[in-house]
Amino acid sequence: MHPNGEYYLTSALSKMLKAGHKVYAVKSTLWLPIGYPEDIGKAEKKLLEFNI
Repeated sequence: MHPNGEYYLTSALSKMLKAGHKVYAVKSTLWLPIGYPEDIGKAEKKLLEFNI
């Protein structure tokens, strides 16, 4: 956890690498923005359409 109380993905990845975990990058073919609360329902609906 960062001193400001937030968690950062880069910090988590760094800790995982130091612990010996393998980390891979996979190119995404689907992106659903969920930056706002109303986006969650839209994303859920889209995932159901794709049967994911």
